[in-house]
Amino acid sequence: MNQKNVRKLLNELASVSPDAVATDRALDRVKTALTSTPQLSLRAQIMRPRNLAAIAAAIAIIVVLSQLLPTSGGNIAFGQVQEQVAKEKSVKYMEVKRLFKNGKSIDETERQVSILGSDLRREEVHRLPAPPNGKPNWINVANLTTKKEIRLFPNDKTYRSKNLGIGTNAGEREDFRWLPGGAPNESPQFGFYDLIRNVPTRNSKRLPEKLIDGKVVIGFVMEETEEKGSSSRTWRHTYWVDPMTKFPVQIEASSRFREHAPRTGTSDIEVVIKDIQFGIPLDPSLFVIDPPMDYTDRARIAEIIPRESVDGKRT
Repeated sequence: MNQKNVRKLLNELASVSPDAVATDRALDRVKTALTSTPQLSLRAQIMRPRNLAAIAAAIAIIVVLSQLLPTSGGNIAFGQVQEQVAKEKSVKYMEVKRLFKNGKSIDETERQVSILGSDLRREEVHRLPAPPNGKPNWINVANLTTKKEIRLFPNDKTYRSKNLGIGTNAGEREDFRWLPGGAPNESPQFGFYDLIRNVPTRNSKRLPEKLIDGKVVIGFVMEETEEKGSSSRTWRHTYWVDPMTKFPVQIEASSRFREHAPRTGTSDIEVVIKDIQFGIPLDPSLFVIDPPMDYTDRARIAEIIPRESVDGKRT
């Protein structure tokens, strides 16, 4: 095998994302190649084409792994993640939320969420399985400065408006019911930011590195359990962070409610926030609270038709 062919092999292998099994296999081939013919000199064994290819494969894998794994930044603290997120003015992400009752899934939604500044939020919600037409079941647009929200229903071109009741206690806000303890800041913030800023980092634990979408991330996990009489609720948050940018790549949160004997009822909520993009430009027109001209107010329809019959469900 000449130098040109070796270089070609290395280039091809550099485009491969090796796993632990592939790495071990390559190293085993190198060991086997070096020990298979003891009567030959070490140099002769190495220069045999088959053995040279195995050695090239092992070297390429080591090079690729060294490029993937962070060399400085693995020692970051979660406080640095909080500081980095606090600087951002916009974020977009996908949120998948699952509700379980006594071990059975009762609701699952997928939400494409966009947040501009600290007061504008838009979420396009699909109740899974998603409808064939691809349209969201509803779109929520909220403005925390004016404390107003509108919900648009694209399938029948109706809408419903309401005033937001935002208190200073986290338990009074729907967005925070599944978050760990701690009240939000006095100025209203959306759940995503508080999910990162207002968590009990004193109890955080580091998790081993892993790959998410081809990117090496490090993990932080926080867990709290509160006992209330005959029941308990456990909150668990896991943050997977890019050690180089200090931005979260994926967030997993859960709330698990358990009734103690003699009753054994359970209620679980699981949330995964992924595809997180910070600092991207967002069109302000997406956050307008006013309804489109061709949409009808559901409050007017409800004066004639009971709410349950507007879309077949109480909304």
